[in-house]
Amino acid sequence: MNTSATLHDVRRQRLLILAVGLLLFIPFLGSVRLFDWDEINFAECAREMIATGDYLHMQIDYRPFTEKPPLFVWMQALSMHVFGINEFAARLPNAIVGVITLLVLHHIGRRIGGSAMGVLWPMVYLGTLLPHFYARSGIIDPTFNLFIFLSIWQIIRGQLEGKGRPFQAGLYASLAVMTKGPVGLGLVVLTALVMWIWQRRSTAIAFPIRDLAIITVTALTLPAVWLGIDAMQNGPTFLLENIHYQWRLLTTGEAGHAQPWYYHSIVLLIGCYPSSVFFFGGLRAAQDETADVQRMRQWMTALFFVVLVVFSAVTTKIVHYSSMAYIPLTYLAAMWIVRRGLMNTGETASRPYDMMNTGETASRHHDMMNTGETASRHHDMMNTGETASRHHDMMNTGETASRPYRTPYLTSFIILAHSFLLGGIAIIVPLAFMHSEWMLSLPSFRDPFLREAMSRNVEWLGVEPLIGLVLIAGAVVNVILRKRKPLAGLITLYASVMVFVFTFLPLVAPKIEAYSQGAALDFYQSLRGKDVYVKPLTMKSYAHLFYTQKPYHLSSAAKGIAADDWEPWLINGDIDRRATFVCRINDATNWSTVPTLRERYRDGGFIIYERVTSSERQRSRSR
Repeated sequence: MNTSATLHDVRRQRLLILAVGLLLFIPFLGSVRLFDWDEINFAECAREMIATGDYLHMQIDYRPFTEKPPLFVWMQALSMHVFGINEFAARLPNAIVGVITLLVLHHIGRRIGGSAMGVLWPMVYLGTLLPHFYARSGIIDPTFNLFIFLSIWQIIRGQLEGKGRPFQAGLYASLAVMTKGPVGLGLVVLTALVMWIWQRRSTAIAFPIRDLAIITVTALTLPAVWLGIDAMQNGPTFLLENIHYQWRLLTTGEAGHAQPWYYHSIVLLIGCYPSSVFFFGGLRAAQDETADVQRMRQWMTALFFVVLVVFSAVTTKIVHYSSMAYIPLTYLAAMWIVRRGLMNTGETASRPYDMMNTGETASRHHDMMNTGETASRHHDMMNTGETASRHHDMMNTGETASRPYRTPYLTSFIILAHSFLLGGIAIIVPLAFMHSEWMLSLPSFRDPFLREAMSRNVEWLGVEPLIGLVLIAGAVVNVILRKRKPLAGLITLYASVMVFVFTFLPLVAPKIEAYSQGAALDFYQSLRGKDVYVKPLTMKSYAHLFYTQKPYHLSSAAKGIAADDWEPWLINGDIDRRATFVCRINDATNWSTVPTLRERYRDGGFIIYERVTSSERQRSRSR
């Protein structure tokens, strides 16, 4: 294979991945409103940056927000400057990061496992449920995860090339720290330490104190500059409060998010369908595993379990906290698929090469794949810098050239069961909302908020339950084709997840959002541009800030009132304009007897109150 043909092949694969990523990640980003808390939280920080012109500090309700550094919010603010303050702009940075992630996986996969792995790993990542879903969200984690992975890849690359790359690793780690805080550096260092312990079992390796020191110092330099500038204006407030926040996450169920220790194991097993089924096979070493493949497998295994153990130990548990595990999980799943003989479909040796779009003729591939040529000629043709036997190991790790890929019966059964579980939920949930009268008739369905929410008039097209069938159909086709056309079956399986997420977000998610938070958001949007105070009661929410596009002069900071005193002042104080309040119907008992509040109306499980002035109370008593 000449160099020009190889470069042409690589460019073609990159363009294909770029086009597919843009096609699947960008459309319909604004089709559903942002969800409380995390999506609205960061979007509101970006909006307030634009509103105040203060891009150095994170703010929520025009008060310091110390839970996260600003890098991701800077990206959102830039997007909002271009596309306006809306859902599309809030989610666009992650969609772009998702496309970049696919290209990174292609580059590294090709470097480690050849052309097959370079194509397969991005496909597996894109066709895995949660990674695809979060790439179309406005939360911070996809960007954070990419920086952590790039940092760890620099360490791996340094080992493969025989020279350290601690400065580059530290640079990416610094971006991770600027995205989500010190946990970005912690995961990199902890993974490196675990790998040092693991590698010491077979090789005498000195403790990498120098590399870890360079990584740490480099990773902290950029955050230290930002913190230093902030400290000159506000003192050490951000640093101290952020440390306190990190401690609360570790030791308490912050904001009611305490979960059992096995929570993230279940999330990854179910949410990373179908790759979580293949993942376990990738943990094991192959019989003739090359040194590069072995090292990458070990690093991805270490990274996966470091993330799983760390976030299982943390008391506060939210679904996306373990999302850093998606990248190593999909790598190990893709590697297992390659080992099972993806390049050998039971046809001639040349056919799989054509199917993987390498740009070579069938006969040339057959010549290249072990036809008795010398090792040097094979080396020249493959242009990989490895010996012929090494290329054979990388492309066919433990499988003979004649043995076709096929999914084991147990794996096929688990995939089917998994698809029926997820697809069944995706079918039942729309049906339950479409036939809400049946749900409301059940004596066990008693939650007041859910009953009121399901009573809302939401228009369904009637085709929404069919979207769940896509997942089931993909798994069924994969099983049917497992012997005759296994590669086509595998592509169908992963494509079914891509189609499911792509259609679920614009068709089903907006309807579910209309039930879960739609009434409150409708009310907030109706107040946009109006000179009125708005405050949620009991529930923690940022939705009223973003969807009213709250101006500074309506904030407690503008009035010089402490944050804890803002709600009492709005309810009982001498206010200078109209005030409205929103609470869930479950919490109505706490507020229905407050003399200064009057119920305006109820909708979708929410109650809208307004402040009663002293003169109105006097007139009411006189009557």
